[in-house]
Amino acid sequence: MFNFSVSTDIKCSAEQLWELLDDTEKYPDWIEVTDRMLEVAEGGLKLGAVYREYGGIPPFKGESTWNVTEFKPYSRQVHIGDDGAMTITLEILINPHDDVVTLVQNLRFKPRWWIFPMSLIMWPALMGRRGRAAIEKTQANAKAILEATAP
Repeated sequence: MFNFSVSTDIKCSAEQLWELLDDTEKYPDWIEVTDRMLEVAEGGLKLGAVYREYGGIPPFKGESTWNVTEFKPYSRQVHIGDDGAMTITLEILINPHDDVVTLVQNLRFKPRWWIFPMSLIMWPALMGRRGRAAIEKTQANAKAILEATAP
């Protein structure tokens, strides 16, 4: 299993960040690894919501299905995705303090048995760095959107 964590401070309220996270239809606008949505979560995210997207970390792109398995408004979400080659667990934490909110994204990747040997080579050589860079860009995009609309 491979994992990493990325965090950033954003000058916004927990509610504003939550609203951005809730709108799956707009994920391609700011999430670096999402090219397009194939199915959005009707009525926003909630426990048990399912959404599908096309994207990934280049050069590995494809369709993935995501399920929201934990949902604590304004503080924590867990999404479990599957792209056929691996299971991806995304934990999102929202920690408000002072005049900012810290957005934390913890990712865990569990490759299928048949791709695991290749993953041992690809992860340290390429995919780990590209994955982290994509999440850092995603968080920078969220920060730019939210701070541009802050009062």
